[in-house]
Amino acid sequence: MGVLERFRNSRTTSVAIVFSMLLIDYLLLFAIVPVIPAFLWKHHQKSLNISVEISCNKSTNDPSLFAFNVTLPPNHNSATEKSESQKLCKQNMEKAYLKTQSVKIAAIIAAKPAVQVIANLLMGPLIDRIGYSVPMFFGVIVICTTATTFGLGQSYVALLVSAAIQGIGSACAMAGGMAMLMRKYTEDEERGKVIGISLGAIGIGAIAGPPYGSVMNAFAGKATTFLLLGGIIAAIGIFQVFYSRLKIERKSESEKVTSLWKLLADPYIILAATSLMLVNIAFGIFNSGLPAWLIQRFNSPKWMLGLAFIPVCIGYAVTTNVLSFLPMRNMRWLVALVGTYMSVAACLSLPFSTSFAATIGPTLILGIGCGLIEVNIYPILAILVDTRHKSDYGSVYAIADISICLGFIIGPLLTGSLLQLISFSWVLWMLTIVLFLFAPFLVFLKKPIQGKPDQETESLLDGSVSAKNVEE
Repeated sequence: MGVLERFRNSRTTSVAIVFSMLLIDYLLLFAIVPVIPAFLWKHHQKSLNISVEISCNKSTNDPSLFAFNVTLPPNHNSATEKSESQKLCKQNMEKAYLKTQSVKIAAIIAAKPAVQVIANLLMGPLIDRIGYSVPMFFGVIVICTTATTFGLGQSYVALLVSAAIQGIGSACAMAGGMAMLMRKYTEDEERGKVIGISLGAIGIGAIAGPPYGSVMNAFAGKATTFLLLGGIIAAIGIFQVFYSRLKIERKSESEKVTSLWKLLADPYIILAATSLMLVNIAFGIFNSGLPAWLIQRFNSPKWMLGLAFIPVCIGYAVTTNVLSFLPMRNMRWLVALVGTYMSVAACLSLPFSTSFAATIGPTLILGIGCGLIEVNIYPILAILVDTRHKSDYGSVYAIADISICLGFIIGPLLTGSLLQLISFSWVLWMLTIVLFLFAPFLVFLKKPIQGKPDQETESLLDGSVSAKNVEE
């Protein structure tokens, strides 16, 4: 019992739980990306009345039956030529099929952040009213269910629904986890440290997710790939039950929480949330437009495209973890400002890259800039709630999560629509202008006006505020 009590009273345990939840959530999010094309192609092969093998055999014997003709060197013997022709035939058929399925692939990737935006509107106020422990555990159950369905699902609809449901679990895990950390850690420097460590899990998940998904899917199969993640998140849920005891914290009338809509009316919170959204729009544009741009600009092979995202994820993960150990009280607005201008430099310089290797610098700078912004904006949001509203963190971190999700939705949508009219370079330069003009407004976060507007208004209505306070 003594060990259990020490476990429950340890603040470090809360950080470990939040870190683990976010890590598995983002591993699951990014692991599905390389699995989707292989799954769709395999499912398509099974649904064909005439197998791809037979089709390729026929196209090899009669090239007029297939659109992709391959010219091989004359020193190849007939058996080798036929084997390589069939192999290239299958690859070309796969490319042609997946090109027609790009909307399906994009729908699965976008389903999670789209649902997460809606879920946050409900989960934030709910966490403020009943506490974080029950919503967090519910989020763990949902993520575990998603991982299981990803592993066992045998249809496109099953994957799409699972991705959408994951958005609900992510909203519960992110908002509930951050609310728990803000309750446990009340000092600004402590908050910055634990937020940096927790957000580092996102970068690690983004780095490890695609290679984990592709390697495990190739050697262990889709079911093992995701059931393993489901088992890990289930174990995290058990630890969370022992730690937080799943209690509902009902608020009394005197402890009435600030509504989500009043927080959205606070200009300082809107300013901070907009900063998160814009930098994630930049990341979303990179994520959706960079692979095609690399192919068009440098004719990069397919295996190199995933490597382009490693610098941005490393920059983000390293920055969030390093900054968490540095004292930055009263300097957070300035560091966020520097991060914004670093994002400006990344978006401005990437189109001038002359080789694949030259893109490492801009993408690394974007990751560092994104890390500088997020690891400082999150503590600023906590300070704004403490000084201008009631100290309930569920809604304000739901707003932060909504901003990040909107960035991941708007970025790819902008890229997909504007690339029909202008080049990828001009999409980045347009965002550069927006970020450059927005950055100076972060100065207002240096010394936000303090006071709890809701309480003051209520006191004025009750006639309990002195004339002196009214004048102030």
